[in-house]
Amino acid sequence: MKRTKNFLVASASTLLFLSIVFISSCVKERDVDTYAAEDAVFALWAYDNAMDIANEANSLSTGDNLVLYKTTGNCSRVINTPGELIISFGDDNCLCNDGRERRGKIIVNYEGNYDDTNAVHNYTFQNYFINDNEINGTQTVTAVNSEDGVQQFAIVIDGKLDIEDSLGALTYQADLTRRFVDGNGTIQWGDDVYEISGTAQGLNIYGNNYAFSIVEPVVKANTLMCRFFNKGILEVQPQGRTFRSIDFGDGSCDKSAIVTIDRKQLNIDME
Repeated sequence: MKRTKNFLVASASTLLFLSIVFISSCVKERDVDTYAAEDAVFALWAYDNAMDIANEANSLSTGDNLVLYKTTGNCSRVINTPGELIISFGDDNCLCNDGRERRGKIIVNYEGNYDDTNAVHNYTFQNYFINDNEINGTQTVTAVNSEDGVQQFAIVIDGKLDIEDSLGALTYQADLTRRFVDGNGTIQWGDDVYEISGTAQGLNIYGNNYAFSIVEPVVKANTLMCRFFNKGILEVQPQGRTFRSIDFGDGSCDKSAIVTIDRKQLNIDME
């Protein structure tokens, strides 16, 4: 009987070990030098991108399909009613013409008119995924006027991102400002250019603290001609790891950013 018990314990230990090996084999290998930079960039981009999509959807009517983020087979759908805006990409991955797959819903609630001065937009996400990364949490966007009269938005995010094929989630608390640089005076969304500044913090997928600060405003053109941040510098401090700086470039549109760690420069792919 004692030998049987030992055998069962050994078998259970073996199964546990094999399960860990199997789970680990399903988790994508992450570069220990760049994962913190990649996660920070994706978090900054994902919630900001929801604003781009919602702003375009607000110019459309219920039943319309997106244009800047048009989908293969028209599998996205806009529901535009007073006080609420819903962008649904369906239950299955839907390829958008920015090259990214999306599914689920972005929901925006507000009072008054969407474009009112000092309007407050409250974002939530329902089973919303970008390239199989799930975006959760809330985002509050408040329209404010700057001293020079340029329209800008105060953004507060309490988010969580479940990163594809990883064992953990990234929490993301951000306090940001989004400011128009160009295109604010036209009726087209595609010619907008804006810059983002601010700070964020949270826990990375390994449960360690991180913080980042935008030291030179991050620039993004709201156009399919450029699908990535293309200017600005972001500094990231992961707990227990070396400080790192992310340079998005000089304004040229490409998917690469340069991460500097202890004088070593590495490229990350923002795709």
